[in-house]
Amino acid sequence: MIKFKKINVIRPTLRHKKRYLKISCFNDLSSYDNKKLAYIFIKNFQKTHGLFKTSSANISVLDFKNNIIIIRVNKLFLNDFLSSLFYINNDLGLLFIEKQSFTLKSLIS
Repeated sequence: MIKFKKINVIRPTLRHKKRYLKISCFNDLSSYDNKKLAYIFIKNFQKTHGLFKTSSANISVLDFKNNIIIIRVNKLFLNDFLSSLFYINNDLGLLFIEKQSFTLKSLIS
């Protein structure tokens, strides 16, 4: 009989840490959806910081409603992402970062 060894999950110290951002937009974004917003944020980050940082930053739009956008970014690239938001005004208009959090639960409440 073959004895199988249990494969361990990645330890919390080795996982990529994430930061969650709550961003509000002053322009009307009713014509956008999650995929289009994610594409805009990713392309903007790629223009300012390059392709390799974009793949490592793991930017994703989690939720979008009532001109409030919730975005997840890798912790190491948070400052780069925030600096890339200066150049996104042409596409989305003026953005305001309401809150930054370690967990999604504390961001929504």
